[in-house]
Amino acid sequence: MVGNTVLGAIYLSLLDMILLIVFLFLIDGILRLFPFLNKISKYLKSRR
Repeated sequence: MVGNTVLGAIYLSLLDMILLIVFLFLIDGILRLFPFLNKISKYLKSRR
């Protein structure tokens, strides 16, 4: 029973780490996309 709780705790902490890393990657990707989207919108507005 003790082994199960330790494994569960390790699993949960690993899951938290993975979720945090994925979350940071998503935020980084969104922040990188914003200037790109601004350029596209300016380009589209200038074409009209």
